[in-house]
Amino acid sequence: MKMNKFFNYLPGKWFFNRKIINRLNPELSCLINGTSHFTPVTSYELQYYEHGEFKTLDGNSVKSTNSYFFVYNKNENKLEKYFSADHSKGKLFYQIGADNTGHHVCAQDRYAAKYIIESLTKFTLFYKTHGPRKNYISETCYTKILTQNT
Repeated sequence: MKMNKFFNYLPGKWFFNRKIINRLNPELSCLINGTSHFTPVTSYELQYYEHGEFKTLDGNSVKSTNSYFFVYNKNENKLEKYFSADHSKGKLFYQIGADNTGHHVCAQDRYAAKYIIESLTKFTLFYKTHGPRKNYISETCYTKILTQNT
C-alpha cells in the first residue's frame, strides 16, 4: 500500500494492544492496552497520542502515555515518525518506505520497525530492539474505532 493512502486513513481513534518481551530483563515484559488518537496538525502532519494501562507479568499495573508525530513526505512517498518534545515535533525517529520498514540507532541500541498493514482499519507494528542496554520485541496491534463519520 502506498504511504499516502495509509497516512490518509490514520486520523481518528484506534484501539491498541501491545505485547513487549524483554530479553534483558524478563520481569519488565508486559502487556499494554489502550486507545490512541491520530490528530491532524496540517494536511501532511499528524500528532499521535496514546494512553493505556501497562501490566507487568507479575500483575502490577500503571497508566501509560506516549506521543509522536507522523509526517507524510510526498516528495519521497515516505511516512516519517518523529519523537514528541514538549508537545511539538522533535527529532526524526525513522522513515517508513515502500517496504513498510524503518530503522533507528540510539547510541549502541538499534531499532527495527515493521508495519504490517492488513486493511485500512487494522495494522500491526513490530519493533525489534537490541544493543547493550536494550533487547526486546514489541508487537502492537491497532484497530480503528469506527464512528458514523469514519
